[in-house]
Amino acid sequence: MRDIYQRLRPLGFTADYLKAAVLPDWWDDDLAEVPANRAIAESAIARQLGIEIAQLRDPERPLSLPDAADLRFKHHPSTRDDDLIAAATIARRVARVIALNLEGLPAFAGKVPAVDLRRDILARDRTVTLQGLLRWCWEHGIIVADIDPGALPGRRGFDGLAAFIEQRPAIILASRRDGPPWLAFHLAHELGHLMCGHVHSKAPALVDAAIDAVDASDEERQADVYGLSLLTGEASPEFPLPRPLTVATLSELGQRLGPQRGIDPGTIALLCGRAAQRWAAAQGALKLLGCDRGGHVQIGSALNAHVTFQTACESSRRLLTHLLPHAFVAEEAPT
Repeated sequence: MRDIYQRLRPLGFTADYLKAAVLPDWWDDDLAEVPANRAIAESAIARQLGIEIAQLRDPERPLSLPDAADLRFKHHPSTRDDDLIAAATIARRVARVIALNLEGLPAFAGKVPAVDLRRDILARDRTVTLQGLLRWCWEHGIIVADIDPGALPGRRGFDGLAAFIEQRPAIILASRRDGPPWLAFHLAHELGHLMCGHVHSKAPALVDAAIDAVDASDEERQADVYGLSLLTGEASPEFPLPRPLTVATLSELGQRLGPQRGIDPGTIALLCGRAAQRWAAAQGALKLLGCDRGGHVQIGSALNAHVTFQTACESSRRLLTHLLPHAFVAEEAPT
């Protein structure tokens, strides 16, 4: 197997990753001395990475990831596309497996303006939160999954990916943030890419390396405007920055203005922290507000409610177990 590992490493896939997420859990490299066993390993790798089995078995043929041509990247100039391809390839594979194992999800009805989507959510909730966004997405045929960023292959991960699997839109988040307001912002941004038409059934997937980084492209500005309009009702919301700007004053501002303006207090804290470039204070305010954790579990629970993982093949379940731990925790939790 050493020869296969050496050929896959330049693509971002280490032997440790392949053993943890792709190869059967009973796999031992010594088994590859038997041709039939090696064929099982090759088949698993080819299936999960999208590589042709003939290409993988021919040591003279260079390996390539076919999904790489169907990806567009948004990232800082210091990051290269090649740094993200392995992670994005696996995220696309996760989206495909989920799409094949959905339970009664309606068809996607098409683009919805931010004002209408916000109105739909506010008809049931006081503010637009991660929970409300998740419910709306699943009710309108949009897959939302949350990958453990530490389980991704490659040199760099990403915050969000928006893609279509056939006619089904999918949003894959892989943020290290766990606060629901953080993940609501990321999800609203990726919804912006979908609803603004940046991603569609005939367009490449779009990968945002870091959603809260400054990006001057028109598409990123449009996705930001959509996301902010959805979360706050305004394309460019402004808030009076408290002086001094501390964890306590940010928390108080969110609690005071949130009910008045129909905005989640955690969202206000984040947007004020963003305006002042005081992320530590904003994160502290989320903790004081009691919304600094639990977002990954919310996304996993919503996913688990709409996907029958038992119908996936063994190799796909192994991949999903490795990458979607919160969905499988939700699946195994007592009712």
